[in-house]
Amino acid sequence: FDFHADHRMLSMSFEQVMSEILLREGNEYRPEIYKRFAYSTAFNAISDFYSENLLETQKPDDPLIDSANYEWSERVRFPMPEDCREPLMGEVLVYHNPIAKAIFCHKSQKNEWNALSILNSDEVYFKRRTDNLLFIAQIESTSGDCNKIRDFQIINTDDIDSIEPKFNNHLWLPDPTDTDKKLVLTWPCLQQIEQIKIYGDINSKVESKIKLRLDNIENEIILPSRGRAGVLNFDEKVFANRIEIKVIDSNCGLAEIEIFSDREPQCAIKPFIKITVNGSFAYDYFVPQKKHRLELEIYRFHIDRPIELSVSDGVIYHSDDKLILQFDGDRVTVRAEIVDEPEIYDQIKIHRKSIFYFWRLKLKQLFERFKIHFQRRFRSF
Repeated sequence: FDFHADHRMLSMSFEQVMSEILLREGNEYRPEIYKRFAYSTAFNAISDFYSENLLETQKPDDPLIDSANYEWSERVRFPMPEDCREPLMGEVLVYHNPIAKAIFCHKSQKNEWNALSILNSDEVYFKRRTDNLLFIAQIESTSGDCNKIRDFQIINTDDIDSIEPKFNNHLWLPDPTDTDKKLVLTWPCLQQIEQIKIYGDINSKVESKIKLRLDNIENEIILPSRGRAGVLNFDEKVFANRIEIKVIDSNCGLAEIEIFSDREPQCAIKPFIKITVNGSFAYDYFVPQKKHRLELEIYRFHIDRPIELSVSDGVIYHSDDKLILQFDGDRVTVRAEIVDEPEIYDQIKIHRKSIFYFWRLKLKQLFERFKIHFQRRFRSF
């Protein structure tokens, strides 16, 4: 959902069609869905490709980030293949990086400089789950259009052209005269429940309170501002075939409700881990010769098991909840693997280089900038 009208329409149309599919009686099609921004984390992102090491996708200054289902801390990060981390061009005026090749094919948009913003050490997406138990539930409300809470559209608008998005037509909003303001969700048989997510109004600047009753279990959920999800996790799975949801605060609307049997979804993409340095995915990582210490972290994708770390020339230790690599060699290999599952691993190489290496790197990057500018200016259309 970018500021481009066509992108907004595509996003909304996709979610509307997915809603129709997921609500079909007897539907068994529940795909994995990953959505991303075309502008704020790509075309209009920080132009930081020419760094000493590839950097992570930076958190953009976008009003949708940390709103609705676009919480930055919940983003999914995928590593980049080796050839997509290469310089944009080879030794001659030929595009070398395959992502750059694809970008430069769109001649009408003069995308060359966008490549410097699009390419990072990771690719950022936001996941939407499709195993919501609400798609097979019976829903009733004391007032308002209760179908809004399972239409797969957490945000919506009837004006795709405005530069500043005007979100509307996406809420179950009880009638102001409704004294109950209640939803009743029922299933013909008991459902296993481990997590409930409730999204409020993206236009709201304050928290709201929701009361839930699962058969004989009562709970409260605080909905954060800006339409972010209020989450209720059960330490032990509960079973219910009836849930009542009551809005406590006046003028509070609900955008979407998600009820899951499992906190962690089944995933067709294999679990993986990735070593990061200063938050960025690391592959071959270059540091000055005087550098002997790095702060590492481990990014996890759908796996939470213990990790075993090893280093070829140095030590790794914990300090104040941080993972510290202390090393002396000019080329150090760091490996992380899941205990008892060594096939799930990541391995990076740390290279200590002289100042002349970094000078040469800067010169090569400057020359590549000139080549891109030359081709951009003088190519024919």
